[in-house]
Amino acid sequence: MSDNSRARQRRPPHIVTLLGRVRRVPELCSQSQWLRNRAERQVFNSLIQGGAADLMKLGIIDADRLLAERVPEAFLSLTVHDELVALAPERQAEAVKGAIVEAMTGPDIQALLRVRLDVDTKVCQRWSQAK
Repeated sequence: MSDNSRARQRRPPHIVTLLGRVRRVPELCSQSQWLRNRAERQVFNSLIQGGAADLMKLGIIDADRLLAERVPEAFLSLTVHDELVALAPERQAEAVKGAIVEAMTGPDIQALLRVRLDVDTKVCQRWSQAK
C-alpha cells in the first residue's frame, strides 16, 4: 500500500514522520484532481523532509551529549538544514568528528532506518570553507 493510500485512509487524512509527528493532508480526499495531486506531492515531500528533520533532531541531541562527555571544550554552534557546525580547539578536531559521526549514525538513528546513514565531516576555520 502506498503512503498516499495509507494517508488517505486515516481520519482525518494525515501522514506520520519517523518520530510520530503528524501532518494533516485533508486535500487527499478532495473532489478536485489538482488539489489531490498537490496533496500527494505534499505527502511524499513531507515524509522525506519530516524524516530528515527527525534524524537531525536525534543527531543534535546525541551530538550535544557526546561532545559534553568527550570534548567539553567543544559545542554545537549552528545547524543549517542537514549540517551541524561545532566549534572546538583545533587539537580536539578528530575527537569532535568522531563524536558527531557516532551521534548521526548511532543506535538512536539506526533504530529508525533500514539502511546505513553516511556522514561526511570536514574540519575548517570557517563554515564557508566546508563546502
